[in-house]
Amino acid sequence: EGIRSSLTCPLVAMGKPVGFLFFSSSRPNTYANIHQDLFLRIATQLSVILEKSRLYEELYQLNAELREARSALEHQATHDVLTGLWNRGTILEILDKELARSRRAGHPAAALMIDIDHFKLINDRHGHLTGDEVLREVSRRLAEVVRKGDALGRYGGEEFLVVLSMDNIAEAETAVERFRGSIASVPVS
Repeated sequence: EGIRSSLTCPLVAMGKPVGFLFFSSSRPNTYANIHQDLFLRIATQLSVILEKSRLYEELYQLNAELREARSALEHQATHDVLTGLWNRGTILEILDKELARSRRAGHPAAALMIDIDHFKLINDRHGHLTGDEVLREVSRRLAEVVRKGDALGRYGGEEFLVVLSMDNIAEAETAVERFRGSIASVPVS
C-alpha cells in the first residue's frame, strides 16, 4: 500500500535462484537505469555472500559429523567390542608406556593378568551367548574397582590385563585382592 515504484533484483548464486532484493518507493518513477545497474551489482555481491554463508554452514555441519565419525572410529579401534574395555593392542601400549615411565621415575610398576577359571566349561555347557554375558558381567565388576590412573583391558578370550599406577609394591597386593574380591564375592548368575 502506497508503493508507487519498485525495483526487484534476483539473487542468483552458482546459477540457482536464492532469493530476491526488493526496493520500493512511495514516489512514482524513482528508479532509473542507473539504479537498476547499481542494484543489480549489489544483488550479485549479496548472492555471493549468501552462497558463501550457506556453504560455510554446510562445511561446519560436515566437520561436526566428521569429528563425530572420527571419535567413533577411534573408539572402535581402541576398545573391545564385547566388553567396552581397552582392547589388547591398546592395553599393551598403555603397559609399555607405564613401564617406560616407571623406569624413568625409578618407581615400581605392576600389571595383573586376570583369567576366568574354567571358562571353556561355561561356553560348552551354556553356549557362547551365555559366555559373552559372563564376560560382560566380569568386565563390569572389574571396571567398578579400577582406580583412577589404572587401566583395564581385555587381553583376549577370558583374560584381562590391569596396568596399575602405584607408588609402592604393597598397593599391587591390595589391588590383587580388590579385583579378585569383585569377582568372587557374588556368583555370576
